[in-house]
Amino acid sequence: MAATGTSMKPGVWATFRDSPLAAKTIMVGVVVNRLSSFLTIFLVLYVTALGYSVGQAVFALGAYGVGGILGSIVGGEMVGRLGPRNAAAISMAATGVLIALLLPLTSYPLLIVTVTLIGLSAQIFRPTSATLLSDVTPDDRQVMIFAIWRFGLNLGGTIAPLLGYGLYYLAHEQYTLVFLSQAVVALAYAVAAWRLLPTRVTAPAAATPVSAGSGGGSGYLAVLRDRRYALFVLVVLVHTVVYQQYLSTLPLTVNAVHLNIFWYTLAVSLNGAVVIALELPATKFTQGWPTRIPIMIGLALVGIGFAVYGLPLVPFVILSGTLLWSLGEIVSAPSLFAYPAIAGAGRLKSRYIAGVGAARRGRGRRGSVHARVGPLAAIRHDARRGDDRAVRRLTKPAHRLGLPRGRSLHRHARPDRSDRGAVLGAETFQQASHVTMNRVRRQAKFQRDLFV
Repeated sequence: MAATGTSMKPGVWATFRDSPLAAKTIMVGVVVNRLSSFLTIFLVLYVTALGYSVGQAVFALGAYGVGGILGSIVGGEMVGRLGPRNAAAISMAATGVLIALLLPLTSYPLLIVTVTLIGLSAQIFRPTSATLLSDVTPDDRQVMIFAIWRFGLNLGGTIAPLLGYGLYYLAHEQYTLVFLSQAVVALAYAVAAWRLLPTRVTAPAAATPVSAGSGGGSGYLAVLRDRRYALFVLVVLVHTVVYQQYLSTLPLTVNAVHLNIFWYTLAVSLNGAVVIALELPATKFTQGWPTRIPIMIGLALVGIGFAVYGLPLVPFVILSGTLLWSLGEIVSAPSLFAYPAIAGAGRLKSRYIAGVGAARRGRGRRGSVHARVGPLAAIRHDARRGDDRAVRRLTKPAHRLGLPRGRSLHRHARPDRSDRGAVLGAETFQQASHVTMNRVRRQAKFQRDLFV
């Protein structure tokens, strides 16, 4: 790295202000792309409302996650072969068209194929945007520019459920506006990307490659031959599995000890608020450290934070543990996201970024395939027994938004009454919506007051 002193490192505004138009275009695209995360909230509800069983709906959610993993790998290859402009435009255009196609589809196999392709096409944008951002950014601004990139991801992830919630009720509890608005925005951005992004970055100003194992060969095999980087990807994978426990194990534990679910909801909101508010200011200081230092400190804090959940679970334990690992995320994440671009060598950079992206898939606010595919067996088993615990667990984000109301689900759905789990799931939606509506309004007002 060119400069190591914190005082010589540019701040948030200076980094953004001095970045080229291509970088600013990518920043906007990150927010737009992240808005597609509404699908992880609405998909189970939408497929169930079409009359399919809860097990089939959750399988569709798993298909979306699998598509995302494939999208990371395909995206790394596409940006290397086609260039960032073509890859970004294809990603967003395909995502917009496929989301719009969801509305007329009623065939379950076609729904699964379409949802998988949406996950794939949307995820292509991630390695594309990260590669281009690194290529047009000087060495001493790599960590900060990726902190801003992450801010866009988090901002989009925060806006997505609130925007989807508003559009759903604006359309009188129909999904038309939810899907069509996202499709139109994605298509509009595809046009902007085609006009504003460079076809190729001929002279990258990004960080000098530091990995020694990528000298020969091309493609992902060359990335795997870099043993140090392969170990880094393994560490990220383990970290992701641990990180996902706040989406799976923690709510189950809260339920098992009979705590009010409010405390889990508050913990998730605390994480989002702390990361969005503090990560950029903190990065102004941590960007001057050797890359391994913030990663080591941050991952240690994440581990300690999750270990705190092992104490007798009371509200203080939930909130303090969440605060600890949120601070770990703030310290480590910008360097974790910047390191693949720093380690990647020239033409292999997009593959380096995509490789770790596949391991980290969906590590943002709405979970990953680790959290989506794993519960499939449980929900099918529970549905056969007539037990709705798995249903409630997987639709928890929807419960927090109060979506959909019971009358809406019953009006649109044609559930198979032999599937007792689906019927119980519908009853759960109806009961949960009345309990959570006021809470969601208060949370939305809090976020609006805090960030707007």
